[in-house]
Amino acid sequence: MATDIAFAVGVLGVLGRRIPSAARLFLLTLAIVDDIGAIIVIAVFYTADLSWGWLGLAVGLLGVMALLRAARVWAIPVYWVLGIVIWFAVLESGVHATLAGVAIGLMTPAVALLKPDVAKEFARGALRDNDLDAEELHRMRFLLAESVPIAERLQSRLHPVSSYVVLPVFALANAGVALGDGALGDALSSTVALGIGAGLVLGKPVGIALACFIAIRLGIARMPEDTNWGQVIGVGAVAGIGFTVSLFIAGLSYPGSALLADDAKVGILLASVLAAVIGVVVLLLASRAPASENAAESGV
Repeated sequence: MATDIAFAVGVLGVLGRRIPSAARLFLLTLAIVDDIGAIIVIAVFYTADLSWGWLGLAVGLLGVMALLRAARVWAIPVYWVLGIVIWFAVLESGVHATLAGVAIGLMTPAVALLKPDVAKEFARGALRDNDLDAEELHRMRFLLAESVPIAERLQSRLHPVSSYVVLPVFALANAGVALGDGALGDALSSTVALGIGAGLVLGKPVGIALACFIAIRLGIARMPEDTNWGQVIGVGAVAGIGFTVSLFIAGLSYPGSALLADDAKVGILLASVLAAVIGVVVLLLASRAPASENAAESGV
């Protein structure tokens, strides 16, 4: 069910400026929520034996983390220690440990502790005499760092590790499937592969477009700026690209049957390629007409 953020956004990147920025933001937001939903499914439906003691400890430490955040304690090492203990507690509780990462990520402050003006004023005062001592340098570093949200700083620091180390290792560990000796043909005739293919290629665009239509009609949401319904359907098709988390769920779904797991993985890989091609074609066709005219024709 999860949209692979890297590949989906990459497909839109190939189309360049033909796709409005609002549509890109819509896909990015959709993919993030999709990932969170998939991880919640993993936590709820792939939990064997539940240990309430460990789970209670994890929830309690999350509460401590929330109190520290409310008290404006921004010392990152404190959160590192709490995060590691929370992850271990969730792992021991029987709930899939990926849920710990989601919970901690959602609690990471997205607002800076200080306004940028504070650092600017201190810098002007410290440099007034054209000299900067060690204490002033330390203070300035702190003020500059706290002028940027922790979430943004962590994203900048962890992105290279996540993109170039964790993601490739994760993909290689979960995507191993033999395609020779008729394995591909067997997978294409498998109800598991066909079901996954239908869900990714057909279910995603239909479900996303329908949910958007209902939300807009009810006044809950509005059409993204400079975006038409064809582009929404195209983005929904691109959202059918499932790779990392989808492959992970496939491995969890069939632990005792390597054949079914392989069929599921082949279904994910082929459906992702097909979803990408369909999404690109639909987006190219939809981007030829002005978004405002299409929106007017749809009555939105």
